[in-house]
Amino acid sequence: MLLRKAYQRSLKEINCWHILIAVPQNASPGDTLKAWKKACEIRVRISSGEPFEEVARSTSDDKSVRINGGNLGYFTAFQMIMPFEDAAYSMRKGALSMPVRTPYGYHLIKVADIRPSKGRILVAHIMKNAPPGTSETDALKAKEEIDNIIIN
Repeated sequence: MLLRKAYQRSLKEINCWHILIAVPQNASPGDTLKAWKKACEIRVRISSGEPFEEVARSTSDDKSVRINGGNLGYFTAFQMIMPFEDAAYSMRKGALSMPVRTPYGYHLIKVADIRPSKGRILVAHIMKNAPPGTSETDALKAKEEIDNIIIN
């Protein structure tokens, strides 16, 4: 069952935004409830029309949100913590989740896009440096060395 679910998810890539309200796994019930209520209040703000990115920058406990506005980019199976992935893959494009509990706290997730997976490509890069001012002889030698690597 898990293998089938992973395969089905690997066929799609999801781009989503998130806001984290941090609360430790072993937090008291009171602290957990406080974090849940805060996440719900933030969700109301977004549902009422406030831009997700602005709300994320001002409320999220994820420090990377200050840079990315909460956008996590595209991901596929096994690239996010399972409760987060389960929630994201159960949503439609444009949807905003209820608070999702992970070991880090509560997340609000907004799915920006869903597309077919582009797969993965293994890339290797070999470079021989020939900076400006390199003699033509040295540049040709560098090219020859690269050509020999490609051929062999």
